[in-house]
Amino acid sequence: PHVELGLFQPLSDAQERRQRLRSLLLAMLWGNAVEESHILGNHVDTIVDRVDAVFFDNVTSDATRLQHLDIVLDNAGVELIADLVFAVFVLACNANAVVTLHGKPAAFYVSDTLAQDLESTLADLDSVGGLCSEFSRTVMSHLKETQRLRFFADSCWVSPMEFRELPPLVVNTFFYTQSLVLPPNNDSGAVHSVVRFPKTSMVIFKGDLNFRRLVGDRHWDTRSFFAASCASNDEQQQDMRRHVLRRNTCGEAPPTLDQAIGDYWPSTVVPVVALRTCKSEVCCGIPVDVVKALDADLETSKSWRVSGRYAVALITES
Repeated sequence: PHVELGLFQPLSDAQERRQRLRSLLLAMLWGNAVEESHILGNHVDTIVDRVDAVFFDNVTSDATRLQHLDIVLDNAGVELIADLVFAVFVLACNANAVVTLHGKPAAFYVSDTLAQDLESTLADLDSVGGLCSEFSRTVMSHLKETQRLRFFADSCWVSPMEFRELPPLVVNTFFYTQSLVLPPNNDSGAVHSVVRFPKTSMVIFKGDLNFRRLVGDRHWDTRSFFAASCASNDEQQQDMRRHVLRRNTCGEAPPTLDQAIGDYWPSTVVPVVALRTCKSEVCCGIPVDVVKALDADLETSKSWRVSGRYAVALITES
């Protein structure tokens, strides 16, 4: 499989540009092995709308508008090339845009993108010649000369923390800052508020592990079944289930992305996109009827959550 490197060339026609964005987003999710019918939580068109509005809609008339994109990378190889094509396409269509790539300083999994993977990928592409070489040199120019494409590899991406625990230095440098607004006239009884200021226009989180850390798979809704199974008798089990149901604001449905991250991430300030092939049990963002249908199907019930055949492409609603 290969990614069409020619897709990084700029487009001025809005409809063609939106179709190109759509193709590149699908490539970022699955390379060329795209079966869109297997995208269970499919916000691809909404993501295209938001990317187009933030980075391409009337950008020439508002050069002061924040136009930064952050991509938290997953795998090297073809997937990294797809990520680079998407990034360079954004830069080609918007002279004011800046894209920051977040890799890992060491491999959490063997396929994780490190700085040396980026370097070797660009060197291999350059050695091929033709369009591959042109693309590689364009990426290198943005990295070294214009510096509109940046690569950072903070240790937080290989730590055991969930993203609700990201270090303040990383959050404040790349994503958003926050300020405490005190009540007027030093009124001790008044409620203070927190105002958040964006450092980026959008963050795209790639891959299943990043998704699990983003939504917090230690806190997903089926933990209630484990708690109930620890009860010593049927009456205690029923009590625990009733208690969990009272606290579960999502009802039977898996939580949306907004519900999963809303208590710590200001998605109204910095929207979040999650592109993930399903390789773990977390069902966040998948419609409940889809979950029930796959669970009821004998061919998919045991493996659909972890096989990598299915995916989600989500964006926060705010």
